[in-house]
Amino acid sequence: GRAQYNLGVCYEQGRGVDRDMAKAAELYQRSAEQGHGRAQYNLGVCYEQGRGVDRDMAKAAELYQRSAAQGHGRAQYNLAMLHLRGAGGLPYDSHRAVNLMEQAAAQGVQQAQSYLGVYWTMEPHRDMLAASQHFSQAAQQKHVSSQFHLGI
Repeated sequence: GRAQYNLGVCYEQGRGVDRDMAKAAELYQRSAEQGHGRAQYNLGVCYEQGRGVDRDMAKAAELYQRSAAQGHGRAQYNLAMLHLRGAGGLPYDSHRAVNLMEQAAAQGVQQAQSYLGVYWTMEPHRDMLAASQHFSQAAQQKHVSSQFHLGI
């Protein structure tokens, strides 16, 4: 699975081979079938964006779920966003989305940290200490809007 994943990255980025998103998606698929979490995430992105495969939000959601279950932070973030939009065949579920955002933020995903910073500034769940902590985590990684919210 890992070798197929790595070769998929080469095809996606054109490293040592001509860039070929269809070939990258095919290799990610083989690796994902073997349980490789990063391949599941990358293939989910391919399906979400229609890169190398036909756009299919339900497949993207399924792949993000499998990858997120293995602790992949970006997959957790993307899955949270699908829950917030009620997309990919998933129901709108803000509670599940915030839980996934917290998991992603704990792994250093800037967008999740920033999202939670904003989330905690709003009623009825206003918690300015939590908001400040999330903005600070993202700002330390040079996330510009989080720096703005902190006045940096």
